[in-house]
Amino acid sequence: MDGRLLALGAAVTLDTNTITVPALSTCSVVVQPVAGPVVAGQPTSVSAVVTCNGLPVVGGSVTFTGGAVPVTVTTNLAGVATGTLTFNSAGPAVITATVTAAGTACACTGVASAPLTITVTPQSGPLSVAPACWRVNLPIPIPSLFVATLTATVTPAQAGVTVTFFVSGLPVGTAVTNANGIATLNAGLSILQISASSYTATATVGGVPVQATGALRPCFPPV
Repeated sequence: MDGRLLALGAAVTLDTNTITVPALSTCSVVVQPVAGPVVAGQPTSVSAVVTCNGLPVVGGSVTFTGGAVPVTVTTNLAGVATGTLTFNSAGPAVITATVTAAGTACACTGVASAPLTITVTPQSGPLSVAPACWRVNLPIPIPSLFVATLTATVTPAQAGVTVTFFVSGLPVGTAVTNANGIATLNAGLSILQISASSYTATATVGGVPVQATGALRPCFPPV
């Protein structure tokens, strides 16, 4: 019968099934902005978030490069890896995070983040300050209509140093340095103080009174 059909020129159609194999997704690695001033020769905390299809990658090995020596750490339950880099010289520096993780639904071997460029400031004595900006304090409280985050760093790092901050020559509060030698104050400012272009930090380090002055500008946006 098949022969007769072929002889008669009948068309024979064969059913085929098409199987589509989805492309393997790739892990996403994002280096987070570095908080606080980065000072040459001082340890700086860096972190990166690793996700696979939008979910955190747990137990991935992340290597941070850009400092004097690379550092490798493991992601936590939130997919966050946190380590410490030290930059030997002042100027621009580029931080990159590379992850390798097994047992995920994504390709996570040697996946690198986009580079993050930071500015490393030189050591300028035992006390230095970072540029700050003021913003409107919403919802508007009394008496501080404006607020600014003021930051000072003691070098070499020393915990427990009391730093007093001044704006327009008036004290706006004190803060104590942490283990990295950083003191941070969320200061309330008056409408007259926001006209100042700088702020000053004072402290006593090693029995010697020291001070440093930094820029104070409006935040953008100022809220």
